[in-house]
Amino acid sequence: MSNIKASKEDYELESGLPDDFDAQIIESVFGFVAEYQEGKVPLLLLSLEGKDIEPQEVAFSIGADWKIIDNGRQVEHAKGKKRFVATSMIGRLINRVCNEMNVALWDKGFPTQADIWNGLAFHWKREEISFGKGIMSEKGGKTSHLMPSDYLPNYAGAEVPVTVAPDLENKLAALTKASADYAAFVKSAVKLPGVGDNAKLLNSVLDDSPNGFYAKHKG
Repeated sequence: MSNIKASKEDYELESGLPDDFDAQIIESVFGFVAEYQEGKVPLLLLSLEGKDIEPQEVAFSIGADWKIIDNGRQVEHAKGKKRFVATSMIGRLINRVCNEMNVALWDKGFPTQADIWNGLAFHWKREEISFGKGIMSEKGGKTSHLMPSDYLPNYAGAEVPVTVAPDLENKLAALTKASADYAAFVKSAVKLPGVGDNAKLLNSVLDDSPNGFYAKHKG
C-alpha cells in the first residue's frame, strides 16, 4: 500500500463544469435566459468554442432598465444612460478586459454593442465573485462565474490560417498602407463589411504583434 498520505485538499469538491480552459468568443448577442429573472431581464450572451471543451454559452448580467434593440446586437437604457454599472457582471467583464488586460475594445465600437466581443480569445477560469452587502443575500453575497483570466490575441491564428475573400484582403492591405499607425488601421478595419463576421480575421486584425494582419501587410 502506498505511503502517500491524504490531505484536506484531496477532499475539496468541484462544480463539474468546465472551469479552466482556452476558448474564443465566436458569437455575442444580448438576449434572455429563462432561469435568470424569469427571462425578463437581458444579458450579454457569449458563445465560446475551444479545442478542449464542448461549445458553451456564458451569460453576463447588464443591470436593470436596459432594452434590447437591433435583434440583439445592441441595448439602450430606458433613462438614456450610456454606461453599465461597475458591479454588474458586464461591468466586471469590461473592467477585466479593458483595464486589467489593456484590450482596446473602444477601437471596435461601444460597450452597448454585442459584436465588440466577437473573435476575442481568452483563458477562462471559474471565479468566486463577491457582491456588496445585501446583494444576492440568499447566496451569501457571492456567486461562481466564468471570467477571462488571460488575453490570447494569437489563439485563433496559431491554429487555423485566416481565410479572407480576395477583395476584402485587398481593401485591408490598402488600409494598412494608408493608415498612419496601428490604432488608425484598427479603427477603420473593424468597420469594413465582412471583418466582424470572420472571427479569425477579426482576431488577426486586432493582433498588434508581428504576426498580426497590420504588421504582415504594412511591410
